[in-house]
Amino acid sequence: MSTDSLDKVEVLKPDYLAHVSLDLEDIKDFALEIVTIVCIILHLLWAIAVFNALRYTYRLRKFAHHKIDLDKLNTDFVTVKHVVGLCIYKEPQALIMDTIDSIASQPDAKKKITCVIGMEAGTPDKEAREKELHEKYDSQFDRFIVTVHPKGLPGDIPGKCSNLNYTSRQAIKILRRDKDYPLNRKDKKVEVLVTTGDCDSIFGERYFDALEEDYWKISSEQRTYTVWQSPLFYCMNLDKSPFFVRVTGLLRAFFMMGYLIPWNINTMSIFSLTLKLLEDGEYTHPSYQMEDIIALIRWSLAVRRRCVIRAIPVATLSGPTSGKNYCDEWYEWARQVRRWTIGAAEVFHYFAIKFFRLPAMVSFSFACKFVFYYGFLLCIASVYTIVASSVLTIRGKAACSHNASKKDNLVAPVSNIPDRFEV
Repeated sequence: MSTDSLDKVEVLKPDYLAHVSLDLEDIKDFALEIVTIVCIILHLLWAIAVFNALRYTYRLRKFAHHKIDLDKLNTDFVTVKHVVGLCIYKEPQALIMDTIDSIASQPDAKKKITCVIGMEAGTPDKEAREKELHEKYDSQFDRFIVTVHPKGLPGDIPGKCSNLNYTSRQAIKILRRDKDYPLNRKDKKVEVLVTTGDCDSIFGERYFDALEEDYWKISSEQRTYTVWQSPLFYCMNLDKSPFFVRVTGLLRAFFMMGYLIPWNINTMSIFSLTLKLLEDGEYTHPSYQMEDIIALIRWSLAVRRRCVIRAIPVATLSGPTSGKNYCDEWYEWARQVRRWTIGAAEVFHYFAIKFFRLPAMVSFSFACKFVFYYGFLLCIASVYTIVASSVLTIRGKAACSHNASKKDNLVAPVSNIPDRFEV
């Protein structure tokens, strides 16, 4: 290349960069517009969430007066059974019994509900607790099963996810070996719906009837990729909790009805699905702790399409974090927030591994929703609104007197003459 050509390249390079790069001052010129547009978008998103939350609240209130007639819906004469799994560790026995009582009080619990309690090997006094549970609840359910999750299983980490994986597998094995249970009978059509719950929750009245009713309302194909979610309200003893626990509990309920269910982002804590979908998805992953958030990814892999969340119009009460005093409350709350943060990160890791195994549109859709909700809406949105607005307010005239307005004579040019208010 000649010297003249090199000179031309050197002359053209600065001009080229000047055209394709944005100077910091150029960005500052549009700071007010950028912040305003982002804030408008955020307010629209909050408005959508409020609308969704009100819509689901209306459905909950309306369903309280709704009459369910399952015989009319079950035209194929299919026997529907329910298996409910609860995992416990060191929780008080009275708390666990309150949860089981809410399941036992459901219509036809003795006829069609199997309750499965999964204890950990390290649960204190597990033999005595198991005996007490059997004595009270064997007569109140179709089947009442207690399992003990052993320590040190390959691939297991401590937590609900590994316990639920072991417990549900053991329970289904027991039911399949039970000759009186209709799971493997060829002369009878049977559908088993599996529900996972928390040991500090109260199932709403007619939860399983509402689940069954919605099961019959959708097509047989839709049932193969549907997961049912009950709106959770973290309001047990909320009036006795510190303000930060109350705020977190109310926001979690709002976000669930505003975003998680209607936008099909992920399930949370208490949800239901068919046994076939659970088995096709190989139950839950024992090496992760957030079985509810990774559920949609795991089962979407099994059916090779996007799984859908459908709301059950029955409210479920869940217990917020609790402690004996204010310091304990703060410690438990901080530990739970840390668990949520780690859990969200590990779910993103799980999704990144499975990204190319999912259908392209399912992967892209989940990536957008996950990053938007957990990354932008929960972590950035509130901070951005406060910080950006504060910075613009503090900077005042310097932020708002930009070149675009000067060119259009919309504002007077900045003068060195002091303003009369500054004299």
